[in-house]
Amino acid sequence: MTPSMAESIRIVDLFCGCGGLSLGFDANKDQIEFDTVLGIDNELSAIRIFNSNFKASRKSPLGIGRLSDVTWFSHPSEIRLYYLVHYAHTTENPELQKALSEIGYLGFLKNLRLVDIEFQSQLSCVDIHSEGQPINEVERATFSLAIVKGAANKLAIRSFLRPEPNLASLPWTEEYSKLVGPSNNAEQDSIIVSDDIRESNVRLLNEVIDNLGNSSTKTGRGQNANNSERISKLVSALRDDRDKLFSELWIDWKTKRDSARAEFCLDKEDEISRLYKSHRVHLVLGGPPCKGFSRIGRPVIESLRNQGVHAWSHHEFGDERNALMIQYVLFLEALQPDAFLFENVSNFKSVLKTPAGTLDAPQVLEELIESLSTNGLCYHVSNRLLNAKDFDVPQDRRRFIMLGTNARKTDQTLPDKFFSKCKTKNPVKLATAISGIGSPAEFYPGG
Repeated sequence: MTPSMAESIRIVDLFCGCGGLSLGFDANKDQIEFDTVLGIDNELSAIRIFNSNFKASRKSPLGIGRLSDVTWFSHPSEIRLYYLVHYAHTTENPELQKALSEIGYLGFLKNLRLVDIEFQSQLSCVDIHSEGQPINEVERATFSLAIVKGAANKLAIRSFLRPEPNLASLPWTEEYSKLVGPSNNAEQDSIIVSDDIRESNVRLLNEVIDNLGNSSTKTGRGQNANNSERISKLVSALRDDRDKLFSELWIDWKTKRDSARAEFCLDKEDEISRLYKSHRVHLVLGGPPCKGFSRIGRPVIESLRNQGVHAWSHHEFGDERNALMIQYVLFLEALQPDAFLFENVSNFKSVLKTPAGTLDAPQVLEELIESLSTNGLCYHVSNRLLNAKDFDVPQDRRRFIMLGTNARKTDQTLPDKFFSKCKTKNPVKLATAISGIGSPAEFYPGG
């Protein structure tokens, strides 16, 4: 499956964490050379470590690891553009940078920045804490609750108490901050606002508030005993007509931002696809956060959900982070790699109880991947539970692994053949694992 003798296999690592999975490929010393060109995660500390493991071109303003909330992507064309802009600058590729400039991506970034600046300016003029405002009746402790912070995060604002945009992990913010010059006195290009997008954002805002409202009907225990009353007051404040200005500003901003992205990426879809073919990704790695599937995490999450304090509760998926596998498949549709490797905890194979019934995650994932065939993209898929100790790793760590290979380029039996070659080896002995470590120093209290 090597693209060519002169080309390394380009890897994109989703939900990359610190990059352990990618490092395994990049450290490969066989005739095939792997090159991790992009890692995406929404945890800043993980991205910092990732970027200490993977280095971009010396003059690049962007790191290989990117802080980004993948839930804000909704179309394959935008994902391809995001990747191309990233790849052009992290590899210092002047030809690709020029080609992107010719389709107007810098103007697109300037426009997005002006939309965000306008929203920040409008919010700074909104005094939600003036006399008589309903938010003043909400206890300050309410805003530090995980479920409340999670709701604010979905709307990309720092807090309902301090409603200013939190743009750090939104797509394109880092690009326009580092790749575009000052936009003083620049005029915003006209944006064709989509009514469908506006309606979608109205639903999203109402859904976030409704979810908080549902949480306020639950009975908490211990330190969560007063949460119901606190959240109830916040929901009343958010629904109060006197506090509608923030809601209107947020809907206008999100609709403008989404419309600008959709308009540009759909208008330039053919050019973006043409450029992508010359710089395509060959392998996609990664798996969404595992806490919703883990054996230890499930009962904790169910208990918190029953108390109305679980920040990521989801009706169908149990934990909304479990629904991120939908975004994983969206990236597969966009990047169309030769192969993908999906990783998660061993309990991923176990049926998960949710408020809507049950969730068979591997089956749902395979069905989502199969749905790609409607766009002419099809993968041969197989999965197994593997243990790290069987692969020369001194760790008893079982993981669910799914391998998919592009049906247009590989035989149907290839994924199964891959797993058949995963032969069990003798585990690495403790003495081998700790060899080279010096003798322990003696400890003298107070000395």
